[in-house]
Amino acid sequence: MCSDTLELRDGQFRMDPTNTEIPVKGVVPLDQMTGRDAEDTQLLLEMAFDAQTYLRSFRWCSSIREAYFGDGYGGVAAVFLFRIEPARADVDEWLWVISCNVSPAYLVTDARKTPSQALEGYIEEVSKWVALAKEERSSKDVIPVYMPPTPEKRCLRGEQTQSPAGSDRTRISRS
Repeated sequence: MCSDTLELRDGQFRMDPTNTEIPVKGVVPLDQMTGRDAEDTQLLLEMAFDAQTYLRSFRWCSSIREAYFGDGYGGVAAVFLFRIEPARADVDEWLWVISCNVSPAYLVTDARKTPSQALEGYIEEVSKWVALAKEERSSKDVIPVYMPPTPEKRCLRGEQTQSPAGSDRTRISRS
């Protein structure tokens, strides 16, 4: 399990980065993350915590060394970049984590160099899962989505849903 090297103090994440070169663009240290307003910032902080918890759930993650914020909308979807201490040589040191109201996921940074590219990659992978779910099938070759693969998963088909604030929004869908 991945140990916690980031800590939440006074509503902010604190870390001790080793100042290595970041392999992507468009991110800020997690402790500099701000949302559109106080509520958005709080929701993003919760999503950052969830993203860390998600990474710590994997045995191949020894620790989280650095954390960055790419972009997001609190409570809906956010893109984070983490530098981990891999427990195995075949695990990437830098990973994107998408935290959202569908299913969390991690992606390597090799072909995805910005937060928007990471989100596009997530959408592409989840779209593959949706195509299989419509046929009530699954495959180990697509991104894991943590819900049963059934056609009823309307939140993944881009249908209109009611947001917590009460306005209609289209959930993540491929455009």
